[in-house]
Amino acid sequence: MNVLWFTGRKFDNFCSTTQSSLATGMIEQGHLVHILNPDEQGSHDGMKWKHTGFSISSIPGLQSRKLSKKMKTWILQNKCDADSVAIVDWRVLNHIRKALESKNIPWIMMDRSPPADTGILSLLQWPVWKRSWKLVAKSSSGGACVVSTGHSDLVQSKVEISSDKISILPAGVDLELFSPSSKEETLTLVYHGRLDKHRGILALPMLASKCIQAGIDVKLHLIGEGDCFNELKQLGEIHDYIEVQHSLKQEKVAQILSKSHIG
Repeated sequence: MNVLWFTGRKFDNFCSTTQSSLATGMIEQGHLVHILNPDEQGSHDGMKWKHTGFSISSIPGLQSRKLSKKMKTWILQNKCDADSVAIVDWRVLNHIRKALESKNIPWIMMDRSPPADTGILSLLQWPVWKRSWKLVAKSSSGGACVVSTGHSDLVQSKVEISSDKISILPAGVDLELFSPSSKEETLTLVYHGRLDKHRGILALPMLASKCIQAGIDVKLHLIGEGDCFNELKQLGEIHDYIEVQHSLKQEKVAQILSKSHIG
């Protein structure tokens, strides 16, 4: 089977751990996987899957629309194998669904997270999310994946949809990389991913500070990129129990996580 995976997520952040592990798993089962996303063309060289990268706008709120148009054009201009199926991010489903169906390519929607932004971006994203789920609900063949039972309950509270159309695909990792080992003596908390204010990331240093005040020896290790990076880095220079690093390769993150208590 030829799996076309249309996603707005980049593979250079650690929210992609499940994506890369799932893609690898499908390949090991004998399927062909083609990732189509905003990563730079050539950045996946050496990976087991095929990759097509699309450049997108740097303006928040316009990225998914621009990406969707390029994906739609790609679908219409390229010949796909008869046994092709598509995994489609909720952010782009509304724009490329008809193009997929015109090529008789069945699809399943992937929802790894509802909109996480706040303010005006939230007002733009939630209607898109809800519209995509309504497309799944109305489709005679399309289904969708979520990360948990709670996630499924959220969807069903917002959209009238049969639970039979929803499959739970928990977050996962490559067990060859991410395996437990002897822990640090100090209670170690690790967060790896986007270091953005709208994700509430600044609550983590506050939590660590509360632990210290309560007499609990703790270390907080933050890894990633985002609009809070500099602020967090400054906190790390003030407090020796906070360490902040730019994004690392998965192998290095795996080593750090294997020794942490919570990550």
